[in-house]
Amino acid sequence: MASRTSWLHVLALVSAASMPAAGAAQEPGAYGGGTLDAGALGRSYHPTVGVTFAPRGGQVALHFDTTLRCGRDSYQVRARRLVQPTGGHVASAGKGRLALGRGRVTWHWSLAADLDGRLAAGVLTIGGKRRAGGRTTSCTHAPQRGFRARAATAPTGAPALPAAGGSYLGLSAIRLSGGVPAPVVLRVGGSGRKAFARWTVSAPCRRGPAERLTNLTPPTAVAADGRFRRTERFKVRFSDALVRYRTSFAGRFTTDGALGTLRLRAHVYSRSGTRLITRCDTRARKWSALLDTDAAPASGQATAPGPQQTQTQTPAAWDQDRFITAGSWSLTMTSDVNDAIAHGQSFSYSTSDGPSYGKGGSGFLEFAYPNDAGNWDALFLPPPGESFVVGTTYTDSDRYTDPAGPPRATAKIEIYGLYTGCDTSTGTFTVESLAFDPNGMLRTARVRFEHHCEGMESALRGTWEFHAA
Repeated sequence: MASRTSWLHVLALVSAASMPAAGAAQEPGAYGGGTLDAGALGRSYHPTVGVTFAPRGGQVALHFDTTLRCGRDSYQVRARRLVQPTGGHVASAGKGRLALGRGRVTWHWSLAADLDGRLAAGVLTIGGKRRAGGRTTSCTHAPQRGFRARAATAPTGAPALPAAGGSYLGLSAIRLSGGVPAPVVLRVGGSGRKAFARWTVSAPCRRGPAERLTNLTPPTAVAADGRFRRTERFKVRFSDALVRYRTSFAGRFTTDGALGTLRLRAHVYSRSGTRLITRCDTRARKWSALLDTDAAPASGQATAPGPQQTQTQTPAAWDQDRFITAGSWSLTMTSDVNDAIAHGQSFSYSTSDGPSYGKGGSGFLEFAYPNDAGNWDALFLPPPGESFVVGTTYTDSDRYTDPAGPPRATAKIEIYGLYTGCDTSTGTFTVESLAFDPNGMLRTARVRFEHHCEGMESALRGTWEFHAA
C-alpha cells in the first residue's frame, strides 16, 4: 500500500474480528483461495486476489481482497457481500472509497462465480480512479482477474514433496469482518523445490480495531520431508503511522494438499516512529489448503471460467450453470444522464463485436459480453418459486437494503458494465422469447429491461438478444 495512505483509515475499514482458538481451519461449506501468479513477485504489476465464499443460511457470504494500481502506486482494497445464490451461481457488485492523505481512490467492482460443492471458479472485474493534488489518475490495470477456490476440506494425504508448478487453495482459522475465514493461496515453483504464498490476516490489537494485512511470503525452500518455514520482519510507513511487522508462515505438503500455522505481530508507532501506539497479534493460527488438481497450466493471465470455453458438443443432460457461446447476439442500450452505470451514453453491440455468452433455465437467465471497454453482464430472475412465462413483465422492487434480512420476494434484475455495478438494483424486464433444446440447453432468449441503481429515477434501458451457436 502506498505510504501516504492513512493507517487510521485502513483500520477503520475493518471491525474488530473474533479470533477463534487455534484449531481446524475448515468451515463446512466454505471455499477459500484466489489468484497468485509467479509474476506477483516481480517488478511488473501482477495483481493477486484472495477470495472466500461461506454459507450463511440460504445465502452466501463472499469476501475478496486485491490491489488497485493507480499510476506507480498500489492500494489494498477489499469488499464483502451477502448474496443469494442461483443454481450454484453467485454474482454481486459494489463500490468503494479509500481516503488518502490528500485525496481519495474510488473504485467499482463486480464478481461472478460458479460453486459446484468442490470448486469455486469465477472472475473479479475491478477498476477505479485516484484524485489527488488536483489530478485524476486511472486505476484500470488488469481489470479482469480470474480466481479459483477449493471447498474447505482438510488434506488427508501422507507427507510428500509439493507438485511442481502446483497451486494450493484454502483457508485459515483467522476470521475476517463478517466472520468469514481468511483465504490462503500457495504456489510451487517449476522445480518443485520452493513455494511462496499469499495470506490475509486480521490481528486484534490492545487498543483500537484489528490490524489487517495481506502478506506475500517470498519463495521458501521445501525440505525433503515436505516441510517449510519462513519468518519476516518489515515496516510500512503510512501518512500518520509507522507499522513494524513480524510474520511467520510454516507448514508441510502432503500428497493432496498442505497445512500449517501462520502468525502476524505488529507494533504501531507514531509517524515519527518514536511513540508506540498499540501492539497487535494473531497468535499462532492453523491453515490448510488443497491441491488444485483441475487448474490449467499458469500463463500469468487471469482467464474467465465457463465463457472462455466454447462448447463443441451438447451433453445428454445439459448443465444449466454452464455458459454457452452465442452464434448470434445483440445488445442495445440507452441511459439517462444521471444513470450510475452509463451516465447518458448509448450502446449497440452485436455478433461482429466479438463473442458473447449466455446460460439459463426456467428460473434464471444470465448474459455476459466481455470486452476491453468494461464488460457487460446481466442477470434476470423470476419471483422465487416461479418459472419464466414468455411475454410477462417482471418487477424488481426489492432494494436489498438489509443483507441480513429475509430473502427476496420479487423478481430480480442486475446489470453490470463499464467496471461499474450497483449496491442495490431495481427495475423491470420482459421475457420476449425463450426456448431450450430437448436436452435443456438454452437456445434463444430475448429480454427487454429497465434498470435503476440505488433506487434512483434515472435508468439504463435496453434489449439483450441471444441465439446459441
